[in-house]
Amino acid sequence: MNNDFKINLKAPASYYYAINTAFQPKSHKIKHTFINKIIATACAITTIFAGVVFAKNFIGNIFNDNNGMTKAIENGYIFSPTNDYIECNNIKARVDNVLMDEKNLSFVLNLVLPEDYSPNLTKDINFPNMLITDEENRILYCGNYYAFENFKDNNNLSYNYGDFGENYINSGINMYLSSQNKNELTIVFNIFADKFPNSKNLKIQFGEIDLGAGNSLIVLNGNWAIDISLPEKFYNRETTSYHILNMSDNAISLTEAYSFASGMYIKFETDVTPVSNENDFYEWGLSFKDNFVTNEYLEDENGNRFYPVKANSESSGSTYELNGKFTHWQTFDLTNSESSQVLYLHLTLNTMDTSKEVVITLEKN
Repeated sequence: MNNDFKINLKAPASYYYAINTAFQPKSHKIKHTFINKIIATACAITTIFAGVVFAKNFIGNIFNDNNGMTKAIENGYIFSPTNDYIECNNIKARVDNVLMDEKNLSFVLNLVLPEDYSPNLTKDINFPNMLITDEENRILYCGNYYAFENFKDNNNLSYNYGDFGENYINSGINMYLSSQNKNELTIVFNIFADKFPNSKNLKIQFGEIDLGAGNSLIVLNGNWAIDISLPEKFYNRETTSYHILNMSDNAISLTEAYSFASGMYIKFETDVTPVSNENDFYEWGLSFKDNFVTNEYLEDENGNRFYPVKANSESSGSTYELNGKFTHWQTFDLTNSESSQVLYLHLTLNTMDTSKEVVITLEKN
């Protein structure tokens, strides 16, 4: 893979971790990216294949650079609220488009700033205390301790900041400035998680907008709270699960396989040869030019192929432990509406001592 970069850190005695397809760089027109994702697996030696998501000119690609999401939107899986602007301190905010499925919560935020606003200050934009919750007071996104504590006190929550679970989703976020017309800004937010709940309503709150950076930083304060009632297709969304029918490598254990609105998620484990020389293992990992799993695609019964979406660290990654335990997860651009009775997963599994082709036949449950 091109555009790799590496961080050299002292390795722990037990782990080598790689986020193989976190974000793929596609354009130099990126305006802003903010990433806040707490990885639940402890690790200290990391190779990150990094990049960002960038703006598109048509609604089919306004969110992640993701063919699965594009197909979902083209099939009508998107919602455009009709809410009026929320205004505070002469700054207006409104959400124009929303998409929510098992692993994605994406929306477009439109801001109208005061007329005397200086456009050259939008090189950087950030919402440091944004909080997103639903009708059951579940926190879908919060990366700010003080915003969490305020919400906790007001709603008598029994858990603490960073205590992730079904009521506090461990989600990550990236965002970018999609367009600007004088004092009107359009910002795209892509929030990702292992699994979002079937929320019926969203509340998107923020009290600070940061424009610019360093000595040119301008902080706009206020209290914006946008309420959105989601359509039934979002909270009654369907998934289709699969099991292994046949495979060329009997050592592989499938832990998850299901299609949803904008993709298909597959996760498997296998035991490979334990590592006998830790130094060689770390050196191999740091010099490794490809992903642990390569040449991945899904094929249906008609020969149609579907490829990894490579959107974020939830959609794709691998863990490789010294004891030989190998875990891999991947999201493909096969949507739930395209799922067939039988699918064939093709991949190359690269471990320290071998590379081998693997074919797994999956069947609908």
